[in-house]
Amino acid sequence: MSLIVSLQHWVDGSRYEDRMYSLKAESVTHTQQRSATQTGLPGDPASSNLNMFGLDLGICVESIMISGIVDDVPETGQPSKLQLETAVQSWWIAQATTQDDAVSNSIYLKISSDCVYWGIIQSCTFRQMGGLEDRWEYELSFLIIARSLS
Repeated sequence: MSLIVSLQHWVDGSRYEDRMYSLKAESVTHTQQRSATQTGLPGDPASSNLNMFGLDLGICVESIMISGIVDDVPETGQPSKLQLETAVQSWWIAQATTQDDAVSNSIYLKISSDCVYWGIIQSCTFRQMGGLEDRWEYELSFLIIARSLS
């Protein structure tokens, strides 16, 4: 059974595009990670002891990765590989050229009926399926900047 993930570009809290992409996702990975830094400090070269310094600023990063399969030819309600690739590129350009803050110019993700996420696309990967020339496996990775419960 596939999950349906809805994606739409928003600017200033309203829809930037009328088109919403509903992707069939084979998997959705939601990660929350704390980023601490560890570094070595100069020490006595004659000693084998390392002086390590750890710094934790309490920065937490939340991300969502969506993966599934798209075709070269769009199915009913599903974008083609070219349509999804073009949408991602246009979202990147809009996010890079706007003066708005990240939340005002983000991608709306609805994965379940109870929670909505706003994110920025970190990466998009397409891999061609072996033996199936018209099918592509996609992976979209989002840095989550806000969420709300429905």
